Amino acid sequence: CRDSFEEAGAPIGEYDVINNAVDPRFFFPDLDKAPTDERPLRYFASSWSSNPRKGFATIASLSLLKGVEVSFAGRWAEEIDPQKVNLLGAHPSSELGAIMREHDALIHAAKNEPCSNTVVEALASGLPALYLDSGGNKELAGEYGVAISDDLEQDLEAFRSSYNELRERVLDHREKFLMPRAAKAYMESFERARDLR
Repeated sequence: CRDSFEEAGAPIGEYDVINNAVDPRFFFPDLDKAPTDERPLRYFASSWSSNPRKGFATIASLSLLKGVEVSFAGRWAEEIDPQKVNLLGAHPSSELGAIMREHDALIHAAKNEPCSNTVVEALASGLPALYLDSGGNKELAGEYGVAISDDLEQDLEAFRSSYNELRERVLDHREKFLMPRAAKAYMESFERARDLR
């Protein structure tokens, strides 16, 4: 967003970047999750919008690879064959956290999203991400996942080999995605703005 303002010639003064945050009562990790070494990696994807730019084709392609299971919550794009994706239907956010805890990782292939709630919810739930480097996806998930390239099979291999390290990292930084951190950051930003007057 800042880059877009700069490109349009709008003056940029002092600013803060405060990413979306989630309610920790709903989105928290399963700390007793079974090891993933000897079973398929369970990927989760979610979107309320059925716009094809949400990455449905990539999600479906992932479901065809060996050693994975893919589930999707939300509204699937009718024009895209889900292949082996387990379609869970739409759920309120109060139920999504429990569904996420049944999975190991997030697949997020949406294009040009500035700050996806799905990514924030998944990271707060302890799920590392296989993500498309587009919009704000890397800004949120870059330290906690693997970017999708033209070779999804190779991406999957890289993800699996670094999974334990990525999961530990996202668990160590989980508070970054929770409401108390965002509320504190907003208060600090408002106070700085007040002091600049």
